[in-house]
Amino acid sequence: MSNKNFIIKINPSKSKKDNKVEIILENELTIYSIESMQDQILNTLEKHKSISINIQNVSNIDLSFIQFLYSLKITANEQSKQVELFANLTKEIQVLFSSSGISNFFNIKTI
Repeated sequence: MSNKNFIIKINPSKSKKDNKVEIILENELTIYSIESMQDQILNTLEKHKSISINIQNVSNIDLSFIQFLYSLKITANEQSKQVELFANLTKEIQVLFSSSGISNFFNIKTI
């Protein structure tokens, strides 16, 4: 399943020794975009020690995306890497994050 109704921007740190990258995710973050998004993000994690994921301008998020975030965090921890989550979410999506427990798993920073 693949859908291009999402936007992903990958911005490596300007400092080579930082080994950090910022990933901006927008629009539809659902089961239809997970496969393509997952490949890009996991490839980025493989090359960097630290990832900051910024979620913004989201029209729809479903549980498959939240499950992907859990899996990504676990994978990063197993590889001694860091994943930070920044989000600008609607109240409806904030409730989904809260009820799923992802808010407790990540220290989500508001942007």
